[in-house]
Amino acid sequence: MRLDEARIDRQDVTEPAPVIDLESERLRRAILRARRLNEQLADALGACPCFGSRSDCPICGGKGRPGSEPVDPCAFSAFVAPVIAAEPELFAELLGRNAGAANQRTVSILTPSG
Repeated sequence: MRLDEARIDRQDVTEPAPVIDLESERLRRAILRARRLNEQLADALGACPCFGSRSDCPICGGKGRPGSEPVDPCAFSAFVAPVIAAEPELFAELLGRNAGAANQRTVSILTPSG
């Protein structure tokens, strides 16, 4: 028997059940807030809420990575723009790296292999 189970066994059976209901409700609300935030971040990045990580996703089939969908300007302004404003040099560096990688992929796709 685990320690948690032992504590439950020793509890007075007259303890009101609403304590468990309150905790369940608190957890349910926390999950809803986390889902909402995840959806907002996905919208800000132009991604599916699964971020392309689930091949069984009914929305994107695993192809919903950031940049795969139109970006929500409001969500982008709320989540991404402040980071860019706070770290413009880092953003420029990362953008250059990603642009270079994208150019390399494009060149390799367009260049016939011999």
